[in-house]
Amino acid sequence: MKHALDNYVLSDIDASGFTLQGRKGLLSLLAAAKRQPRPFDCLLVDNTSRLSRHPVHVLHLIDSLAYYGVQVYFASEQLNSEDAPFAFFF
Repeated sequence: MKHALDNYVLSDIDASGFTLQGRKGLLSLLAAAKRQPRPFDCLLVDNTSRLSRHPVHVLHLIDSLAYYGVQVYFASEQLNSEDAPFAFFF
């Protein structure tokens, strides 16, 4: 049986992390974060480079998601966007 959250297991296969353009999975995820009720409260990412290769883009995405009430957790780095020292990582 497929769980509703399976709809939000997204990737951008063959898309470069150097740009946000052409990242259909990421754009879909951002659109879902804006919906009310929001279908998820936390985004789990393997590591920061999977979100973007540019720290400025990562911070902008984190800010955008935080605005909509979504925290981001980077598993490899054990970083939580809601922790105070998060921005110092970049």
